[in-house]
Amino acid sequence: MIKKAFYKALFCAVAVMCGVIWFSADAKACETGEPFIYQSPYDLDSCPQDIQSYLDRVNGCGHFMGEEAYDQDRQDFIDEMMAEMHCADLGCDYSALFMEYEGDIVYTRILSDYTALVFGDPDNLPECAD
Repeated sequence: MIKKAFYKALFCAVAVMCGVIWFSADAKACETGEPFIYQSPYDLDSCPQDIQSYLDRVNGCGHFMGEEAYDQDRQDFIDEMMAEMHCADLGCDYSALFMEYEGDIVYTRILSDYTALVFGDPDNLPECAD
């Protein structure tokens, strides 16, 4: 239990020092910070909140999916973080957002480009259970 608290505190400290790890660097333009940095190629004044939230979650989920669980406390922490970010729902959320913004080449391109940056291809997202 102490290790789990230590990991969470360490992760939070790193997030603060690095300017927040999986949250956006600048939500005004559909951008993300570390570890999967993305800057929209479009000159946007704003980014729809649902798309920015999705980008932030993909960033965080991609980070934790690549983490090594070298002991049970670390595995519990990774599982907790992935559940908190609803990583298992990314496939469904991608499909829903893509359908919602169908016909808007800018936002559908941002969704597909960033998903491909983190997962290699949108088909590599966790499967939608619906």
